[in-house]
Amino acid sequence: MIDFAPRVGICSIAFKERSAVEALRAIAAAGADSVELWGQPPHLPYPVDEGWCAALREQAGELGLSFCALGSYYRPGGHPSYGGRPVTKENQLAAARALGAQIVRIWPGSASRQATAPAARERLYAEIRDFADAARDAGIVVVLERHAGSLTEGWEAPLTVLQEIGHPAVALNYQVVYPAPREELTSRAVTDYRRLLPHSRHAHLQNYSAAAGDRPPRTLVADGVVDYGRLGAAARECGYDGAFMIEFPAEERGGMSVEEAMRADVAGVRRLLSR
Repeated sequence: MIDFAPRVGICSIAFKERSAVEALRAIAAAGADSVELWGQPPHLPYPVDEGWCAALREQAGELGLSFCALGSYYRPGGHPSYGGRPVTKENQLAAARALGAQIVRIWPGSASRQATAPAARERLYAEIRDFADAARDAGIVVVLERHAGSLTEGWEAPLTVLQEIGHPAVALNYQVVYPAPREELTSRAVTDYRRLLPHSRHAHLQNYSAAAGDRPPRTLVADGVVDYGRLGAAARECGYDGAFMIEFPAEERGGMSVEEAMRADVAGVRRLLSR
């Protein structure tokens, strides 16, 4: 039997008000072993400097961390700019290579699949395939953000989108649907991650309070309405070998500081995955 030793990481956006190095120090102090670098300044300055990225990789290594992914803001159909420099296929892949990250997470469009006409979807798919061709040549996998306001919005769209793109270097960044009614988060999440982890190479873990309303506050991953108790078993069954990332600090954290909450989350996710 292959040993299951999942990596538990933190997205540096959790410390977006700090410098990249200060964020790395906080992530290491929380007990994480993997980092997804936030693809905006100050964590990724523009113009992208490969030497700067390589130096950050070295600093991460000194802290016992490695970059599993670049959290890119590359968005087919419309590309943002930072410091007057656009986010491009070339600069995102250059940054990922210099960081040693084998995954680049991108945003699949700016509207749901249902709200995007077939011809427009195909234009977006063609751009994603073009990015993935270049990524594959660099030994990098592209993962699609699962998010409201993108082609992967909702419970059913991610698999359809992946099938329609049909590229071996394109996979999913798994995370539970949000926003969603509490009843759906409670009843559908286990089936959802069992179904989608086999098609994922990266995962963000989010959990939410039982509070009423469309956007309940974020809790510690082990404490909310989403049942992650079978996540480790699901990952083992499908051979998932990506990292499990904590993206943001819990808003409901029982008086803990941000640092204490992130440390508790890393420990809690490790316990969940060991079941």
